[in-house]
Amino acid sequence: MKLTKREIIMLTFLIIIALFFVEYRLILSPGLARLTELSEKEASLENEYQTIYFNLATAKNLEKTIEENLAAIDGLSEPFLNGVAPDALLVFTHEMMLKHGFSPQSYSPMPNASELLQPTQVEIGDLSYRLKEIAVAYRLLKEKTPAEPDEDDAEPSKGDANDDIVEVHTIQINAVAGYEQIRALIDDFHSLGRHITITNMSMSPAQQDEETGENLLSVAFAINYYGIEKLVEGQDPLNTWMRKALVSTTENPFISPPEPETEPTETLEDETEPETA
Repeated sequence: MKLTKREIIMLTFLIIIALFFVEYRLILSPGLARLTELSEKEASLENEYQTIYFNLATAKNLEKTIEENLAAIDGLSEPFLNGVAPDALLVFTHEMMLKHGFSPQSYSPMPNASELLQPTQVEIGDLSYRLKEIAVAYRLLKEKTPAEPDEDDAEPSKGDANDDIVEVHTIQINAVAGYEQIRALIDDFHSLGRHITITNMSMSPAQQDEETGENLLSVAFAINYYGIEKLVEGQDPLNTWMRKALVSTTENPFISPPEPETEPTETLEDETEPETA
């Protein structure tokens, strides 16, 4: 059967339409869907990239701020003692008294107590109360995971709220010394550059030094040592026990002493030589 020219044209047109629908169905439609999916992923990745870039910039700014805060904390907390050790501070106080020629009569260490910050110490307080918070943020930025607390310690105890307060240890002192010795002691404490104050000082005539003729004073005062829990742990020189341990001379009663070894004694006989006539 021979097709006419018009039928051939119509058949060709139908074949082209069929090929177009087949191509759209099998190629164009999946391609467009894939293109849309890739475009959405590209937009998502672009947003994620912008978020990461913003987070990195924020982290860098936070790290700079934390470094500045740590430097400020280190500078502001330097005059404070790294905690207070009453026994070591008592020994240090006694050494200072002997250094300046005092004759101590009595020491009365007071229990450790917390003290409200003075207006000049507000800036120090604002930073010292954030020591732990800044330390945790600093460790997270440095990719250091702090130790996870146990289940029993998951909730902070009531005592944790008082870890960063300013602690003060006071020693009441009664002694006999000259006026110049008292001034030298105060100047020596001031030259340490630490938060140590001498308060409640009272003086009264005591006696006259027989050697120098100086009028000695009976002086009573209080020495206050201020300490905080510092961010950087370390031994404070003032809290270091400076006296050597005493050598024990008491024998252990549960250990029997070794028996002394007896060496055999040799008797020496005097040899007499015969007399020659």
